[in-house]
Amino acid sequence: VTAPHLPNVGTTNKSIKDALLTATTASKYTWTLWGTVTVTGVNTFTIDDGSGAPVNVIATNHGLLSTSNHYVSVRGTLNVNTTPATLTATQVKEY
Repeated sequence: VTAPHLPNVGTTNKSIKDALLTATTASKYTWTLWGTVTVTGVNTFTIDDGSGAPVNVIATNHGLLSTSNHYVSVRGTLNVNTTPATLTATQVKEY
């Protein structure tokens, strides 16, 4: 069985705070976010695009160093029912 393909949306962290936008689209799309990283655990980090609206990221064995200021793009599924929002990553690309 092949999982259904979800279209991808690239957006800013701040726009995720728009409750109407995210409530109607969070489960229908794969999301891509960009920003600097603060590692919070071996499987977690936060990403901040400078908008002051960080997003928690769950990325199993992400391999990022424990220092801050890595720049990454992260793609995955978005949960807007957490504060702050949480992205469960399917792809992490470090720059």
